[in-house]
Amino acid sequence: MIKHLSVVNSEESDFAESRVSFSDLTAITNGTVNNITCTCIDELKYAERKNKIIEVIHKLCANGVLSMKIINLDLLGNKIKKKELNGEKFSEIMDKMNSVWTYSECIEFISNIDKALIIENIGFDDIYSVIQLKKT
Repeated sequence: MIKHLSVVNSEESDFAESRVSFSDLTAITNGTVNNITCTCIDELKYAERKNKIIEVIHKLCANGVLSMKIINLDLLGNKIKKKELNGEKFSEIMDKMNSVWTYSECIEFISNIDKALIIENIGFDDIYSVIQLKKT
């Protein structure tokens, strides 16, 4: 059983002992991880995001928790509208961003992805939705 795992998008990332790339997830047995943190979902292309998240979910054990941090398009739009986000900051975000979700798209995705998942917590951090899902 693995207590905690951080999933990163790039094999070039600075790997710590508990970090693994999406490409290396196949080496981990399904249902063996207690807690997974995934903060790089925005770096994935929109078309590949669903399959990668499903792959991560399969690694969770019963009662395991998946924590995700995702750029929220609604929050991003509000920051731009209120002029709280300048071009420099937005450009930094754009360098890493390949996909975003609105709040409703995120909730719809979670609702349809796996009936064994329940939403434990949803919070917001600047332009991000921070979501904790529990596998029952």
